[in-house]
Amino acid sequence: MSTVDQSADGIANTRSLTTEQARRRLTNCLQRALSDESDTLIDAPTSLGKTHIVASTPWSNYSEITGGQPVIHLHGTKETRRKAAEMSRHAGVSYVELESGLDVCPTANGTFDTELSTVDGKSASKWLMNVVNRGGYEFHEAHRMLRSRLGKLPCENDGGCPSSRRWDDILDDEGEQRYDVIHATYDFAYVEQFVEDANIVFDEQPVFNEEVKNKAEFLKNSVNEVLSQSDDHLSWVNLVDAVLDQDEGLLGNYQKFLAHTSTGHRPSGLGYIHSRVQDIAGAVARAERVLDGKRYFGRTGDTLVVLGEQGSLRQVHQPPNLSDVRCVIGLDAHPSLLLWRLNTVDDLQLEAVLTSDERTRWRKERRGLHLVQVGRHARPYTRGWRGKHPAEKARAIIAELKRHYGSTFRTSISSKAIEGDVRRMLSGVGVRGLETMHFGDLKSRNDFEDERVGLVVGCNDPGDDRILDLLAFCELNALPKLDENGERDYGREFVGPNADAAAEFLASVRENNLAQAVGRYARNPQDEDFEAMVYVWSSALPDSLTDSIVSGVISRVTDLKDEIEQYVRREGTVTKKQVAEAVDTGDSYAYEVLQELAEQGIVTVSKGTGYYGADEYQYVSGTLSPSVELGF
Repeated sequence: MSTVDQSADGIANTRSLTTEQARRRLTNCLQRALSDESDTLIDAPTSLGKTHIVASTPWSNYSEITGGQPVIHLHGTKETRRKAAEMSRHAGVSYVELESGLDVCPTANGTFDTELSTVDGKSASKWLMNVVNRGGYEFHEAHRMLRSRLGKLPCENDGGCPSSRRWDDILDDEGEQRYDVIHATYDFAYVEQFVEDANIVFDEQPVFNEEVKNKAEFLKNSVNEVLSQSDDHLSWVNLVDAVLDQDEGLLGNYQKFLAHTSTGHRPSGLGYIHSRVQDIAGAVARAERVLDGKRYFGRTGDTLVVLGEQGSLRQVHQPPNLSDVRCVIGLDAHPSLLLWRLNTVDDLQLEAVLTSDERTRWRKERRGLHLVQVGRHARPYTRGWRGKHPAEKARAIIAELKRHYGSTFRTSISSKAIEGDVRRMLSGVGVRGLETMHFGDLKSRNDFEDERVGLVVGCNDPGDDRILDLLAFCELNALPKLDENGERDYGREFVGPNADAAAEFLASVRENNLAQAVGRYARNPQDEDFEAMVYVWSSALPDSLTDSIVSGVISRVTDLKDEIEQYVRREGTVTKKQVAEAVDTGDSYAYEVLQELAEQGIVTVSKGTGYYGADEYQYVSGTLSPSVELGF
């Protein structure tokens, strides 16, 4: 259950917290969780300094809080790891930045590719990378496998490969921790001797799902290599058929064989198989029908699998074993407790640093970030524009922002699928020095921290399939809402006993991507004179982040409007009746379009000067644009 830490300033009230007070709460919350050895998910707003507080604290001076154990700060990417290490350096605390074996091994770096024979048709460095990233092996295992194929490797001269010495100076001569903080990426969580008894701090939510889309054949072939040792003609195809039929007898045969076989051989033809193929196959053999047959879910130990309704392997979930760590801390600005628990530990407890009202007031009054929702549609553009009109409307919004803000407006965030189009739109209206980012590549980035105006175009939507996968992994039950014809109902609603969990999973992508996007702006709350205005063209923006709502594009340029404009331009001076007769439309619509032309300065209006006192409209210059209302 989420609580709010108020110990730093006594009470929570309606006055706006200072940034110093809010950060003190965050620090107290973090220290209390470490001291109590409490697995805690800390919910604190973007730009409050979550990463900085962990990275800049001399933890070795606080053994009463850390239990005298290392603080390991885990990051999602090498870049975020590097930035956190820079924070430690600037703060003057002792730290080490651990790199992966692929980064530090000269053989993996390609230094000796010209000296070494190829392996399975690939260079030694490429083969090592594939075995680690595709095969799921830890680097030292992949290194040993390469040595067994090629003999002693050049990187092992002069005291051994640098990758084998990465841990050497983490502890001092007495076995005590040498550093205040250790920075590494998420994959180090799998190294049990590294994380044992340590305090693990995850910076942002990790995801330990293995996407199988690009390695489905490799996984199937790996399973078939193992099953080929059987005398009973076992195969992947027959295994999947048994799962779909829920044939308990046949599945029992697979389970028995997999429990007693060994994968320690090198399969001919493949060169190597997936490191956890036996666990994956075992989980598939235990898969049961869930979610009305839309998914099949199976588990073996820490390995979870989800198959689609036709038996396709969709996801493999293999989180690290964190049972022997001292405590797990999660840092997130918009957390999903269900997903955090799925990827870390089951008993993680949520603690909010600020109340909802305090977050909103701190964002607006201290951070200076103001957010405007544009329109009342979600606009999921994950796979591109949906129809021809959205791109036209986006261009109109961009043009209006450029007209109003001038050179101050030059940044935008969107889905990766439309990012190129958005860049062209920005360029097309004369934006210079334009910069864009896309959903999925936003966490902890400061690229737009000094920008005063921004636009977020649409949202990312995971689709129903992704939600169903997560429901299956969490052994929950909810299904997409259907209409009276049995088709997917309009909107994103799920029904069933765990519909709230489905909504949380949807929000973890759609709403949270938008929250991450707007969080790239105004990232220095110490400068209370700075203000940024961000427009979000999506109704999926959380209510807590919506300060106002504007209409956006209220009138676009249709073919009929274009015909009217061309007629006016050709004739020079016209009346409403002449326009209506020329394009075969009603007087009221002709009047509406002529007024729109007048509002945009394309025509002037001469009151009562026409035949029988009709108003006359005289063409001046320009071309009709969509009408946009952004609350200026």
